Amino acid sequence: MKKTFNFSSTVGFGKGFFKKLKIEDKQPKKLREMPDHDQLGDVTPYSMSQTDLIIQLRSSKDFVNRWVLENTVQPDIDDEVIEKLLKKQRNSPLKDKEQKILDKLIEDTTPKGTNLQAGERVCMDGQIFKNEEECIPDIITAIDGWATITDIHNGFQRTDGRNLMGFNDGVSNPRPGKDEIGNLFDKIVFTTKEDEREDLDYGTYMVFQKIQHDLDQWRELSLDEQQEWIGRSKGTGLLNGTLDEDTDSELARDLRSADPDVRKNAALDIEKLIAIQKIPQRDFIKRMVIQL
Repeated sequence: MKKTFNFSSTVGFGKGFFKKLKIEDKQPKKLREMPDHDQLGDVTPYSMSQTDLIIQLRSSKDFVNRWVLENTVQPDIDDEVIEKLLKKQRNSPLKDKEQKILDKLIEDTTPKGTNLQAGERVCMDGQIFKNEEECIPDIITAIDGWATITDIHNGFQRTDGRNLMGFNDGVSNPRPGKDEIGNLFDKIVFTTKEDEREDLDYGTYMVFQKIQHDLDQWRELSLDEQQEWIGRSKGTGLLNGTLDEDTDSELARDLRSADPDVRKNAALDIEKLIAIQKIPQRDFIKRMVIQL
């Protein structure tokens, strides 16, 4: 699935996770709770509170994420008996009669044409597990009884890479690589054993916020007003003041040219300027203000 659908998953733990399990000595050194709205100077109270666990699923197909989240098939009586007997077997050997019942049930619930190795069985969703493993087909089933889902956010990506407000988002974010920007990425994004502990080497911190967009109100703003709010050109994604208005508009038009060479050259020009703006040590805005 990883190769076919580019699937990956990330699990993050909040401060409450370590507190509730009484393992606060194991938590990362810089882990903090999210400040409330009044601590951040926001007049609007937040609808989401601090959470203990976050799971991020990513793939090239939305149905894969949905399948990993919830795909369980309601178990019948045979499945329930199998699970009970296997759970008992993990603690102590089964009696001969119980073992025969288990073997017969596994045989009866195995789909035709399925070749099982010794000690394997087919779970409700069709996956093959070892007998000593539990059938946990999805996240909903895995957390049942000990955790509650408080929010599910479905991500998406526009084909042009722009966000809901029509701007190129994250164009100045550092990215991995062997150049100055890549070194910055490794230094800022990932922790080291010197920062934390050896078992937390190459970890990272994550802040998750859901921001509600009033797009009707946003569209009432003029282009200049929108660009002032974001601080970037809507056409090129460059910081305001990077280019004069006419040059920026011309470059944005070239990105939409029917000529592939014109589009490519415009993209290269923008990429060079954005590369400079990815390095915080280069105070680009201050340099542009001085030039003005």
